[in-house]
Amino acid sequence: MSSNGTEGPVVLGHSAGGVVAFLYVAAFVAPAEASVWSLTEGNIAPWMDVRDGKIICKTPADVFYGSVPRELLDEVVPLVQHQSAQAFAGVVTYEPWRDIPCGYIACSEDRAVPFFAQEQMAGLLGPRAVRETFETAHSPFLSMTRETADVVERMARKGVEEVEV
Repeated sequence: MSSNGTEGPVVLGHSAGGVVAFLYVAAFVAPAEASVWSLTEGNIAPWMDVRDGKIICKTPADVFYGSVPRELLDEVVPLVQHQSAQAFAGVVTYEPWRDIPCGYIACSEDRAVPFFAQEQMAGLLGPRAVRETFETAHSPFLSMTRETADVVERMARKGVEEVEV
């Protein structure tokens, strides 16, 4: 539920279309001409199994959901699927922070993307970026839902305000 009492997902559409803001959540921020593999210098994390064009997390409960309550953990872990290796190999062609408001939620207890790397990458977004640090693991949308939703709402408002100017 959002702070204004809206329940369920909120999907907005407009004839003008477009993205008004971009929020990274414990994610890689790659500049143009780079890929995730280039940022990591091709290093494969110990928790990754890379084969047949897929990246499979060997221990999703530990890597992604370290701060998630046990009862929810039992629900979400079976839903984890592989990630296409192309998502790591694909070269970025666009840097959204040059055109629209961007934000970053860094997760200090993350075991998937190291916290120091998150802080470095968040710095690429520039001084106007919204930056938050949560003391949680990789999935704050499950462990710190209210706080994550608040940042999403703030980013949406910021994006809409800048588009209206």
